[in-house]
Amino acid sequence: MAGFTALVADDSRLMRQMERTALSAAGFTVIDEAVDGEDALGKLMAKKYDLVILDYVMPKLTGAQALKELHEKTGPNKDTPVLMVTGESSREKVMEIARLKVSGYMVKPFTLDKLEARVRQFLPPAAPPKP
Repeated sequence: MAGFTALVADDSRLMRQMERTALSAAGFTVIDEAVDGEDALGKLMAKKYDLVILDYVMPKLTGAQALKELHEKTGPNKDTPVLMVTGESSREKVMEIARLKVSGYMVKPFTLDKLEARVRQFLPPAAPPKP
């Protein structure tokens, strides 16, 4: 699985660490980090990723704002799968996230195993199953 790349964008260092661990366990070899939405958008405009994990609530630009800007601009990640993570579980927020055209979302808190399983859903079908 060499060569799969991901961007983890979350303002929580602990969440970024957990997300990195799940991505590594799923076989991602290059994992970049962004600490806020502005940082994430800059990285998304500069480099192609195979998957993006994007926190919904972040400083400078929210995950929603960064995603909207990404979709409005021409860049290497316009069609990259985005997994939105959020602590927001209200019906209204879930509907808002769905309107953002994300590839999937997870409500915090979640376990490392559940996150890894979710991340694996974004790998190409040829990816080997977890040992």
